[in-house]
Amino acid sequence: MNTQTHRHAKSLLENPWIRSLSLVLVLYPFIKHGWAETAIDRYVGFDFEIFYQAAEDLKADRSPYSEEVFYGQTEPTPTEVAGVYVYPAFFARLLTPLTSLSPFNAKWVFLIVTYGIVLLLLFPSPQSLMAALQRKGPFWISLFIPICFLFSWGPVIENLRFGQSNLLALALFCAAWKLSKDSRSGGRETFAGILIGLACMIKLTPFLIVPFLILTSQWRALCGVGLGAFLALVLSGYEETKEFFLDVLPVVSMLEDSPRAIDLGSILDRHLPGAIGTVLLLGMIAALLVWVFPKRRHLPLSSLILLGAFLPTVFTGIWYHHYILALLPLVVLVPEKLQSLHESLRDETRTGTVLQGLILLFSLLLGFYYWPPIRNILESRGGDPFFNGLEIFVMGHAVVFAMLLPRLVEPDERIRTGK
Repeated sequence: MNTQTHRHAKSLLENPWIRSLSLVLVLYPFIKHGWAETAIDRYVGFDFEIFYQAAEDLKADRSPYSEEVFYGQTEPTPTEVAGVYVYPAFFARLLTPLTSLSPFNAKWVFLIVTYGIVLLLLFPSPQSLMAALQRKGPFWISLFIPICFLFSWGPVIENLRFGQSNLLALALFCAAWKLSKDSRSGGRETFAGILIGLACMIKLTPFLIVPFLILTSQWRALCGVGLGAFLALVLSGYEETKEFFLDVLPVVSMLEDSPRAIDLGSILDRHLPGAIGTVLLLGMIAALLVWVFPKRRHLPLSSLILLGAFLPTVFTGIWYHHYILALLPLVVLVPEKLQSLHESLRDETRTGTVLQGLILLFSLLLGFYYWPPIRNILESRGGDPFFNGLEIFVMGHAVVFAMLLPRLVEPDERIRTGK
């Protein structure tokens, strides 16, 4: 009876109509919250309005940084800091050509270009998609999971709604990863580093990859990062660069004190006395460096880029939209992890496989908070649903990082053997 039930369930899951319907359900929150609501209401997004205004200021030879907030008589509140442009001027410079359009149209061009690059580099090929829908491929792991992340993951939808700058940083990381994965030539490694350097000057947190590049002697990529950052600073302008690092950056750290913000460090601080949480967080990064050290000569740049995309989201992510950089390693590595767990089920000597799979899937589900069943679970905790939901998501995200970490720092056998 159990065998017949298993065969019936397997046949049902392999039905092309069931597979097609599952894709429709995945696309529902993406279409509704990511595109339809913004298009119908002509919603520009609070964040993109800030970026657009900063680009207009630069176009008119004005500073993109608020004089009232950063040079006022009183110390600004976290809410005031969160309501103005707080990034290097590089990103606003890139948006200046779009100021000839209306803010709404400029946002759509920005989304189409940046998210289009991400889809072009990470979306499954049309051939594999059609083969899987026709019951000729591993649909549920190799195709369904990546499509879920690309279209229904909460940080993706959040960035599309608000027109967040993280989308450009993600596109640059995806391009750098693709370059480093397709070739081991020095020129491509340097160019990949340049792309990462540009991403670092959109949001400073991607600089977390630098210690790992140094540790693994990725000198070409490291020089590329330096060159990319330098080019971004030159494009930003001398006065704007000086203003950002001397006057704006020291104040930006206040964002961590916002009542709506939550990250792994603040969760640890809340449950541990004194500054133990912060020390523990720094200890985690140090332990990761120690773990990487013995493998330093055999780690490919592509793996380091995946790690570099994950690090800022785990250790510095404050709000939902900050986590989108992890989309790259999640789309690449989660199907590999699930496939490995699936294959290990055939080996009776492997214990804990089912438990690992359940923990991974539960931790991943917490990020799909635009899917109504998951949102209902997160909001049922009472109090402020956004805060509680984000706290749960942060912990789940850290668990997924820990489970994927062995693959993130897995040596490349081609490098090890010199092939």
